[in-house]
Amino acid sequence: MKIIESVSEMREYSQKLKRDGLTIGSVDTEGCLHEGHISLIKAAQENCDVVVLNISHSENYFNCSSKKYNKRLEIYEKTLIEKDKEICVLNKVDVLFAPSMETLYLDTPALNSNIIKSEHPTFPLESFKFISGFHSIFKTVIPDVILLGEKDVHQNVVVKSLINRLKLPIKVIIAPTARDPDGLAFSSRNRFLTKVQRERALSVYKSLQEVAQMTSYPSVKALKRKIFNNIKNAHGSVCHIDVACAETMASLDVIDRRAVVIASATFDKVTVWDNILINA
Repeated sequence: MKIIESVSEMREYSQKLKRDGLTIGSVDTEGCLHEGHISLIKAAQENCDVVVLNISHSENYFNCSSKKYNKRLEIYEKTLIEKDKEICVLNKVDVLFAPSMETLYLDTPALNSNIIKSEHPTFPLESFKFISGFHSIFKTVIPDVILLGEKDVHQNVVVKSLINRLKLPIKVIIAPTARDPDGLAFSSRNRFLTKVQRERALSVYKSLQEVAQMTSYPSVKALKRKIFNNIKNAHGSVCHIDVACAETMASLDVIDRRAVVIASATFDKVTVWDNILINA
C-alpha cells in the first residue's frame, strides 16, 4: 500500500494513473475506520482499478481553533492511525491519502461568519465548509468514481448536486448501510456505547424498520410522533426526526414521493442516527 501525505504528490500520482489508463475510486473518511468503510472499499474494488482511501479531518479543521484541531489530530495519530493503516492493508487499499488540512485547504478563503450572518442570514455556512472539503478532494485525487454510504443521506444529495453543477466526470455509487448483526448501523461513535446503551440505541433502527414494514403510512406528524415515542420509551433523547424528499432533502408534510425518514437520538452523550428510504 502506498501512503501519501502531500497534496501535490497525490495529485501527481493520480495524473500518472490517468495517463496509464487506470480508473480511480475514492473512499472519503475522517478516520476511525469500521465495517461500513470496509464495505465501501470492497465496492470501490469492484468498480475501479485503483482504490484511494482518504482520511481528512475536515469537520474538526473547520469547526474548531487551530490549537484544538492540532490537539485532536495528535490524539488520533497516537491512538488510531496505526489501526486504520492496518485495516487498509488487510483490505488491499492501493493508496492511503492522509493530508494535512492546512495544505489541503490552502486555497480556501477565510469566511467572516459575523458579516455573512448579518448580510446573508440564509447563507449555508456549514454547507460551504462541507462542499469545500469534497471539492478539494476532487481536485487532488481526481476520482472517476466516489463511493458513499447510504447512511449519510444528506451528504450524498449535496455531493451529487456539487458534481452535477460543476459538471465533473465522476460517477457516484451509493452503497447500502453496513450494519452489525443486531441492526445497528456501523459508526465510529458506536464504540462508546455500553451494552445497555446499545440495546436502547436499537430503538432508532427498530423504529425505522417499523416504518419500512407499513403497508400504508399515517400522516407525517403521526409518523414522527410514533418514532419519537419509541425512542423516548427506550430512554433516548431525540435530537432530530424528519421525513424528507429523497432527491432534494426538503422536508415533507405529505408522503407523496420517494422519501427518506431520518432519526437521530442521544443515549448518554453518544449520538446515534439512521435513515430509511420509503416510496409513496
